[in-house]
Amino acid sequence: MRNRLSLWILLCLVCLAGVNSLWGQDAQAPVTTVTYAGKFVVKFTITVNSAIAATNKIACTVSASVLDAGTANNINETAGNSVVRGSGSTVVCTATLPYSWSLATGTIDKVNLSYIIQAPVLVGTGGSAYPIRLSGQSIGSISVPANGTTTNYSLTPTI
Repeated sequence: MRNRLSLWILLCLVCLAGVNSLWGQDAQAPVTTVTYAGKFVVKFTITVNSAIAATNKIACTVSASVLDAGTANNINETAGNSVVRGSGSTVVCTATLPYSWSLATGTIDKVNLSYIIQAPVLVGTGGSAYPIRLSGQSIGSISVPANGTTTNYSLTPTI
C-alpha cells in the first residue's frame, strides 16, 4: 500500500511539472515597438472651376492611416488648413500633418495617404452655404518614413 501511495504521489508530481512547463509555452514576450515621428507636408495648388464666392474659404485636408501588422493597431491621423478663395483661378493651401507612431513592424508597414478639398468651409452655427464642393482622392501608399523625416507632396486638384 505504501508503494502505491508513493507511486501515486510521484505520478502526480511528474504530471504537475509537465503541465507547468506547458503553461509557460503559451506566454508570449511583450511586443517591442519603435517610435516613428515626422510630418507630411502637402502643398495644394487648387484650380477653382466651381462657383465659389471670393470671400469663402477653401479647406485642404490630408489623412494618413497605417495598420501596424505587429500589434494589429490601426492608426488614423488627419490635419488641415484653409485659405480664402480670392478672385484668381488658383488657390494655394498647405496642410501639415505631424505624427508620432509606436510600431512593431514599421519596416514593413505601409502608410495610406489621401486628401479632401472642401468649399466653402463652415465654422460655427447657422445655415449651410451652397453650393458645397467636396473632392477627395488617394495620394498613394508608401513605406513608413524613417524617424525624423519630413515627407513633401505637391498636388494640383481641381474643384
